[in-house]
Order: sequence, then structure tokens, then C-alpha cells
Amino acid sequence: RDPIYHSISLQKTHEKICIAQKEDSFILDYMNLIGHREFGINQKPFNYDKNTTLTKSIFNTKDTKNYWLNSWINAYSWLYDFAKQKKHNNLLFVSYEDICDPKSKKINEIFERLNLKKCDQFILKNKNINNINSFDESLKDKAYEIYSKIKSLYP
Repeated sequence: RDPIYHSISLQKTHEKICIAQKEDSFILDYMNLIGHREFGINQKPFNYDKNTTLTKSIFNTKDTKNYWLNSWINAYSWLYDFAKQKKHNNLLFVSYEDICDPKSKKINEIFERLNLKKCDQFILKNKNINNINSFDESLKDKAYEIYSKIKSLYP
């Protein structure tokens, strides 16, 4: 997914889960139990190969939008490096924007690859409608560079 819109979605998801966990302690206990801590009151950042660029949780920063964009950069940099080194026939990156477009060649490839009949009623609706101007420009540039590299792996 486009890194900016994905970051906005991550932030919204985090905020929703925090609210839910405050309203129902079972949700907090359950997410802690299963180690699902990328969002919520006990959120902890992922550590990719001892990457120290994002070691503080969301609660230790005032810059929430750029926090989630930096998190996206860390995750997708790691994924890109993994895919580049170990490109396999069974690995496929799919752009959210591609699968939201019923005319996309990519969505047709996915259905063909899985030997499924294409069904247009299951095409997702693109919800990328938020303001993207409040992000750090250097982080945006870095994220879009990674996004472009990933998309080039599986044209």
C-alpha cells in the first residue's frame, strides 16, 4: 500500500485499539497473550535486524504520523532486502492500489496464478483519501523510494 496512506491507516488502527483496550481489559490481555503488540496500550516497535532507528514506542514520541511512516520504512526496507536476496516463485508483493482497480493487470495475474475465476464483486475499494501534506519530506522520499523498488521486483 502507498506508504503515506498505509501510515495513516496504521495510526488510525492504533488509536481504535487503544480505545477498545481501555473500554475492555480483555482485549488488552488477549493481545498481550498472543504477542500482538504492534498496536494498542502496550505497543512495542518491531526490531528489524537490530535496527536502532525505531526503538521507542509510539508513546515515547509526539510525532505520531512520522512514527508510523518510519515504522513503514523499517518494515518494508527489511521486506525489500529479503525479497531481493531470496526471490522465489511463491513470493509476490501486491500493491493495495492495484487490487482496488478492477482493470489492473496485477489482480488478473493473482487470480490466474491461484487458478481462480475472477470475480469483480470482491475487488476492494480504495480508501486513500487522507491529507498527506503533514509528513516529513525526507521520510516521504525514502518511503516512496522503497515502495518503488518493491514494485519493480514484481512488475
